[in-house]
Amino acid sequence: MQRTISIISSNDVTNPPPTDYFPHIDGLRTFAVLSVFLFHLDIPYVAGGFLGVDVFFVISGFLITRILKQEAEVSRLDAVNFYARRVRRLFPALFVVMGFCLLAGIFRYSPERLIELANSGVSAILSVSNFYFYFNNDYFDAAAETQIFLHTWSLAVEEQFYLVWPLIIFLIVKYLSKSWQMRLLIGLCLVGS
Repeated sequence: MQRTISIISSNDVTNPPPTDYFPHIDGLRTFAVLSVFLFHLDIPYVAGGFLGVDVFFVISGFLITRILKQEAEVSRLDAVNFYARRVRRLFPALFVVMGFCLLAGIFRYSPERLIELANSGVSAILSVSNFYFYFNNDYFDAAAETQIFLHTWSLAVEEQFYLVWPLIIFLIVKYLSKSWQMRLLIGLCLVGS
């Protein structure tokens, strides 16, 4: 008789593996990264490279909606675990980038600019940099190129989406029948197009 032992770490329980892997999404991500990267290098014929950000938003929306819908259908939507996974996925890289940027700012900026840098850094940590830069700068203005944390606006939008979307999905799945869910989806697609 042969015995098998299964070892499941606590990390496996709190971070379940994705139920499906979509390799074509990696291709879309690559396209999006390259288009944004080339756009910021001012390469000719890549004038619409900023649309890569929209591609990222669509990919995130699709994947997060899929996960949330699966969890909501079995009534096990764990908001604390959901948000903890998002923080563990996004914030370490953000903090590393912010640390290097702040360090560079100390050596390059005047005291006035350091205060501005600190304010924009706080807005990035609080996931409101999209509002901060909207009210304080013009993204396409030449002065915006000196804003080290300007790129965090898209991360803030994504985090704000993560804040609201789980509740919406849970309510839709809990209170609408499948046919009404489909009607709502079609209606939103029509309004969005």
